[in-house]
Amino acid sequence: MNEEEWLTCNYPMPMLEFLQGKASDRKLRLFASSCCLHQSVWRLLNNRARALVNVAGRFAEGCAAWEEVLAAAEVAPRGTVRGGSWISMNPVHLPPLSQAERAALGLAVENAWEAAWGVIREGTNLLGTTPCDLLREIVGNPFSPAAIDPTCLAWNAGTVVKLAKGIYDDRAFDRLPIMADALEEGGCGDPDVLGHCRQPGDHVRGCWVLDLLLEKS
Repeated sequence: MNEEEWLTCNYPMPMLEFLQGKASDRKLRLFASSCCLHQSVWRLLNNRARALVNVAGRFAEGCAAWEEVLAAAEVAPRGTVRGGSWISMNPVHLPPLSQAERAALGLAVENAWEAAWGVIREGTNLLGTTPCDLLREIVGNPFSPAAIDPTCLAWNAGTVVKLAKGIYDDRAFDRLPIMADALEEGGCGDPDVLGHCRQPGDHVRGCWVLDLLLEKS
């Protein structure tokens, strides 16, 4: 995969293959959780499946134990379909509910990359190109990683970092354009950083700009 393909790809498998051994477990798990939190999957899940998605997201952030993920997976629905087991080699041919439930169960795979792969494999028919957008949201551009001048982070008693932490903690992604203004005032002129903060659309935990500012990997 090259940079142009990364920026324009609308099928997630090659992107995830490229990231094997490159992305952190945290980012891979946040990506997988965000796929399950997407409305196309989330709306189909019952409370037990949603509990699994939520605890998997907390595990990605170091706020839950792996045993909690396994316990939630144990009671989550398994995508059973009439006439056969939930274990099928053709997930896209299953009813949407089963696809969503199987995607959520993918979060309970111990290897982070394999968990991400399983989630998008099971949910691909529901998610469409969403995983590609989420990978670009969380990983950014791996061919041209951004950097922030420390003087920008220190500007005005650390205003940018404080804003970033508040956005992250509160999931208040609507404040990202405000942070972009602060970044500019602090001396940041990176068009990718500023453009990402101001672009319309959904942002999620793991957003590469917030991670960059908060020194999260």
